[in-house]
Amino acid sequence: MDFPHSSPPGCHRVLLVGGKVAQPNRERNGRSVGRGATGGQGERPAARNFRVRRERSRALGTDQPYVLYAARGWGSVLVEAMLALCGADMRIEQIDGFDHPGENRSKLLAVNPLAQVPTLLLPDGTVMTESAAIALLLAESFPEAGLAPAPDDVRRPIFLRHLIWLVANIYPTFTFADYPERWVERETDRLIDTVRRHREALWRMFEAEIDPGPWVLGDLFSVLDIYVCAMTHWYPRRAWFEAECPKLHAIALACEADARLSPVWTRNFGPETA
Repeated sequence: MDFPHSSPPGCHRVLLVGGKVAQPNRERNGRSVGRGATGGQGERPAARNFRVRRERSRALGTDQPYVLYAARGWGSVLVEAMLALCGADMRIEQIDGFDHPGENRSKLLAVNPLAQVPTLLLPDGTVMTESAAIALLLAESFPEAGLAPAPDDVRRPIFLRHLIWLVANIYPTFTFADYPERWVERETDRLIDTVRRHREALWRMFEAEIDPGPWVLGDLFSVLDIYVCAMTHWYPRRAWFEAECPKLHAIALACEADARLSPVWTRNFGPETA
């Protein structure tokens, strides 16, 4: 596609389930880690509700990890990285090759009729899809992880716009270029080329909107930097970004250098990213 095991101490626990390392298809080839609010005044309702559910589960002896349906190098890497920064216990249900008929696709269809990743099962059994929605939920549930600016932060509107802009404009282009036969009966190569050129134009637009700085939001890290780090592994890939979008390229390298995320990048994109 155009988008192409072990955990460090104190970061997160991961259990891999099934599957060999999948070959990517043609297209997709410093903040403190915290476990969220612990109660008291000022605790946000979403964080409090999540904490109450977790405490109820523990009291009943049914405490469960997050379950992430994941394919190496695909969009599930975004949520895998978020959960790593949250310090959350998770189990990875490996479903490489889910985009073709087979057992792994059937597993995913059982929880997500669209058969898309990321798909995340919350500890209480709720199914979450859509990476932006998951990002916002985790940011509320684990505020100390620093996934998003606080609601009263002046950068919050910019963060929200950039987050939705990425998933609404750039992310869908991978579906179009990865599976052109779904959209046209002839001239699939022409569609792929047109979509890729459009994607490059969108990345240049995004590059122009961000100020120089270590992160998309300047001096504040957020999940936007996780998106940039992962998506620059996909077409047009890192060499293009280095030449055409140097600010985004620098952000990707800085995010990749975060030791808490090294196992995630290595598992999804290979040891050269560690």
